[in-house]
Amino acid sequence: WLLGSILFFVRHLLQLTTLKQWIASSSTVESAKINTLLAETTLATGMQKQPRLRFSPMVNSPIVTGLIRPTILLPTNASHWELNTLRMVLLHELGHIRRRDLWLSHIAQLNCIIHWCNPFVWLLRNRLRHQCEFAVDAQIIANGTNTKCYISALCDVAENLTSNHSI
Repeated sequence: WLLGSILFFVRHLLQLTTLKQWIASSSTVESAKINTLLAETTLATGMQKQPRLRFSPMVNSPIVTGLIRPTILLPTNASHWELNTLRMVLLHELGHIRRRDLWLSHIAQLNCIIHWCNPFVWLLRNRLRHQCEFAVDAQIIANGTNTKCYISALCDVAENLTSNHSI
């Protein structure tokens, strides 16, 4: 059991190191429009502190990382996305920060490290991740976002993801 826990802990540390490398290799968003949009969406979600926003060549879809200092990483081609798509993406990622989903995910991963031999713990962790996604989506819709606009933005991001993989 101990050897398995150590191996999964090392794997977790490697994943955290990779995320730090992605942040280190990312570039600051220089666009005034995108930075203004981040400020607007941060206020709209009721958050006091604005997270860092960076472009990363290492990601194909938007992600948020950083327990203490949250950072939203966008694919480098996100600078060409429509502003409405960017608004929806930022609202989604800010929703994860506001709900503290990163902390929940981290705790779930630590449980998997401790109870690595129990398949139900892994299933629960995956279920938690999906429920966090659904909860953020539901929160955005409940706060008055047009459902069709939100779905369109999600499709734009998914299309970007598939077009990057086909290259």
